[in-house]
Amino acid sequence: MDEPIRLNVDIELRGDQEPYLCIVIQDTGKGFSEQALIEWQSEDESAHGDTGHIGIWNSRRRLRLIYQDRAKLILSNHPNGGARVEVWLPFMLGDPSEEGRHVSIADR
Repeated sequence: MDEPIRLNVDIELRGDQEPYLCIVIQDTGKGFSEQALIEWQSEDESAHGDTGHIGIWNSRRRLRLIYQDRAKLILSNHPNGGARVEVWLPFMLGDPSEEGRHVSIADR
């Protein structure tokens, strides 16, 4: 029987000058193919249309529309095996006097 694939999700606040919420999702599976990683580096929409991976391109595009160049979606393989996805979102503390909003994602 194959060993089960494990999924790990870490969320932490990072950054010295501008804080970012960093979400790291990692599994113990076979990881991404090198070809897929090369394609996902491309900003060209036509490079993704026929591969069945339009969701990754669309996620990157939506992050750019909402946060301009302040958010990141990084796809890679972990050195010990498995896929790794990092999502970096600009983060700021909200005004505690606002109704129920103490923490928010920056300037959407």
